[in-house]
Amino acid sequence: MNYSKALSDRQGIAASLRYFSLGEINFTDDRGNSLGTFNPYEFYFDVAYGLKLSDHWSAGTALRWIYSDIAQGQVVQGLQTKPGQSGAADLGFYYQGDFTNISGGRRQAFSAGLAISNLGAKIAYSESGNSDFLPTNFKIGGGYHLEIDDYNMLSVYLDINRLLVPTPPQLGTDGEIIAGVDTDDMTPLIGAAQSFNPGAKPGGFTEMLQENIYNFGLEYRYNDFLFARGGYLNEHKLKGNRQYVTLGFGLVYNVFSIDMAYLIPASPTTRSPLENTLRFSMAFNIDGFLAQ
Repeated sequence: MNYSKALSDRQGIAASLRYFSLGEINFTDDRGNSLGTFNPYEFYFDVAYGLKLSDHWSAGTALRWIYSDIAQGQVVQGLQTKPGQSGAADLGFYYQGDFTNISGGRRQAFSAGLAISNLGAKIAYSESGNSDFLPTNFKIGGGYHLEIDDYNMLSVYLDINRLLVPTPPQLGTDGEIIAGVDTDDMTPLIGAAQSFNPGAKPGGFTEMLQENIYNFGLEYRYNDFLFARGGYLNEHKLKGNRQYVTLGFGLVYNVFSIDMAYLIPASPTTRSPLENTLRFSMAFNIDGFLAQ
């Protein structure tokens, strides 16, 4: 659930609440004995602020509270679990260039963006003192927009994503670190910096490049009314091996908008719980409705 409101022609605020349920799951112990049926879930709430810095540049930030109850109070390896809680922040910048005339009466423009999301305190699910890094993400990308005529526009996008968390070290048979660095006591900021440090990774510079996720997107727009979209995601085979194609469309009518996307797996070996899923989203423009 999302809400956004323009405060002026240069700034706006937004808030969102997202809830994710894993459904009913039969928990078992390490011997396969049933512990009962539980309903693990997670949710977060955030508030955001956006500001137009100039005719071409804008910036945005968000603060987020996270609550994750995936263990449902079970005792795991002798440890009493608890819901994990954390706070995080996002920061992003966006550039939108002016449209310029090219041959054939067409116009073109370029856009670019950079964002760091989910940077915050580690999250713990027990009182043992061990905690995990949040999946902090770094994204940088750009787009090319071709205005064919007054009604038709084609946009092409390319972006690179990577997790801003340290790479786990390679351990020997007796548990000693034989490659990489110890990450247990790293702060989130140090961990984010180590994401770009080849010397902190068992595979060095090669492994640092393998951690990049590449996304390609294509969008056709007709009269700001009808949208057709396609995309492709590629992740290295040693870092998750996610590869899939997305197809979708969007429709805007008056104060309503609807978007749909379908995910098609492209990897012959790696399965995803999201493969062959159909996603819908709907939006209602409250300010536009009140202005009518």
